[in-house]
This record gives sequence, C-alpha cells and structure tokens, in this order.
Amino acid sequence: MKIYDNNWYLKHNLEPEVAAGLLSDMGINFVITQSRLLPMQNNAIISAVPKHLQERYARLDDVAFRNALKDHNIQYYACMNVGFDANAARDHPEWLPLDQHGVIGTQSDWYVGLSPTNSAFMDIKATQLFHAISNLKPDGVHFGFARWPGFWETWLPGATRSSIREYCFSEETLNKFNQHAQLDIDVSNPISAYKSISTQHRKIFTEWKCSQTHKMISMLKQIARSAMPNLPLAINTIPFGPDDFGNAIMDVLGQDHATLGSTVDIFEVMAYHQILKRPASWPAEISADIRRRSKQVTWCTLQTGPHYTSSRYTADRRNRDVKLSEIQTILNSLNPDTIDGVCFFSLSDFLDAGRGQKLQELVTSYSRSING
Repeated sequence: MKIYDNNWYLKHNLEPEVAAGLLSDMGINFVITQSRLLPMQNNAIISAVPKHLQERYARLDDVAFRNALKDHNIQYYACMNVGFDANAARDHPEWLPLDQHGVIGTQSDWYVGLSPTNSAFMDIKATQLFHAISNLKPDGVHFGFARWPGFWETWLPGATRSSIREYCFSEETLNKFNQHAQLDIDVSNPISAYKSISTQHRKIFTEWKCSQTHKMISMLKQIARSAMPNLPLAINTIPFGPDDFGNAIMDVLGQDHATLGSTVDIFEVMAYHQILKRPASWPAEISADIRRRSKQVTWCTLQTGPHYTSSRYTADRRNRDVKLSEIQTILNSLNPDTIDGVCFFSLSDFLDAGRGQKLQELVTSYSRSING
C-alpha cells in the first residue's frame, strides 16, 4: 500500500495502531510511505499539510507508526522522492534543466524535475536520507523520481517522440557528457547540441544518461546501507518499454531496467492504467515485461482512484472513475509466476466513506484468495 499523504492521521483521525490494524485486516504486508522525516510535496496526491492542521501534524510520531506496522508484520518502506523537489527548484532556479528547445523546465501543474547529475542537490538528498534511515530503521527504502526529468504521466497513446521534452541540455550537463564521451559538442546552444546528439551521438548519450541514473541510485543506496546494512532498495519504475514513444524510457528518462537490475532489489511498477489511458489487461503485461528485463523482484502498483481529471486535463479525456470491477479484473490477470507483489495507490482511497469500505472488502477478499 502506498501512503503518500497524512490523511489517515489528519483527516480521518486514526492513530498509528488503528491504522496499522486496518491495513493488517486487509491483508496488506508492506507499505511504501512518506513521513515527517521524509515528507512529500504535492504531486498527483495532495501531500502537503495545510496550516490549520500543522498542530496535529506535529504530534504525528513516525517511529510509533513504523513500530505499529511492525507489530502487525507489515514491512515499512521509507519513501524518498529524489528527482522531484519543488521547494529546491524554487530556491535554486539555476538548478532547473534545459530541454532540447533551449526552454527551461519550469513547474508544470505540480511537476518540476531536477537532473541526477546535480551533485549539490544529491548531497542534500543523501543527508536527508541518512538521517531518516537512522531514525526510522525501516525494512526497506523506496526512491521515487529516480530518473531524469520528464512528465511521463502526460504521455498518452498517440503521443509522438518529437512532442516529448527531453532534458538536460544545460552547459553543465553537456560539459559532463563531452568529458565522458571525449566530444566537443557546443555547450552554449542546446538546440544545436540536441541536433548533433540526436543525429550522431544518440546511443552514447542515452547510455550516459542511464549510467548517471544508475550512479545516483547506487550512491543513495550506499548512503542508506551505511545507516542500515543490507537494506533492500525499491524504486518507482516507469511503466514503459523500449517500444513505447521511441525508447523514451531510456532516451528521455534514463531508466534502463536491465542495467538497474544490478543495483535495484525491487522494481515497483507504476502501472497506472487510468492515468495513461490503458486497458485493464495492461498493468499485468507491462509489469511482467519489466520483470523479464530487470530479472528482479517486481511489484505491480494499481490505481484505486482517478487522477488528472481536472479542467487542466479535459482535452486528454481520461476516465473520471476507476471502477471496482476494473480493479478486480486487473487483480485476476496478475500471474504470481511473472509478478512478485501487488501494491495499491493509495491508502486515502480506502478511507473515504462508502467506496472506501468497498475497496477494503475487495482487497481483503483478494488477499485471502492468494494467501489461503
């Protein structure tokens, strides 16, 4: 179960032991959760705490919640978002990436990405991670946004590779690539640099981007394990393969699932079918595909509520609901021989009156059917 906000505590007034008991009753055996030590900023989920709830929020005890989950044999994966930090982007506009058109990657809706080659930013993340792991002593760590910038949730069927913004073509990034590849690409002009790369150096540039993602993840994994040896690492995994959008998964986002399999222990696949306008058969297919390529444990994460349905996204014509029957169909399609676990996005959907109770019943029934 993903827990990307504090609604269980702030809105529904559940105490840690009660929340842990509710999850246990549904058969949940792991959570991927934000915390006060690793707080999330607003994303597709409203995660930030409003001012009028700050006093109660100050009483939330992360360690008590972690221990309550442990008492119910629920594994706690501490989640840290890596390449997404709107506050850091606001405080350091010089860190914003440049796309292939020479346009700065400013915030779009909630999303703004920062590049994995930004060593100053990664140092901040490393310090934050070590402190959180030392205090929470989780069962595992989960990295979100472990990639290069890109608003992939808006890449819908029919989108072309040329319509997708690619990062980063800043002087700093291009200088690092030039040094690696022993090239002399003009770093002062991102448009001409992109033309040169796309026509002459695409393969080595993609390999370099993927290597930088791998390097970043490896560094943070080492930091986490310096606080807790042998701590398992899971990452948010982009649900695309090489044939989607002209290999944008590697060219743009720098996630090479095969290579990352040497460092990442668990690939948590964001198989968000409603967001990406895919059929109910798709989550099982893409998760199994990533498992084949990564050769590692793979969790398939399912949406339990709709997202990107505001007026901003009207033209995309996403379904405005995720029906219980859809969720059941997806669960029925999951093959334990090709998928190692199921995750639900997210807990708040299960706490809403009416539909939340039905979701709890659905997941409880599913858990019993697979666990006996």
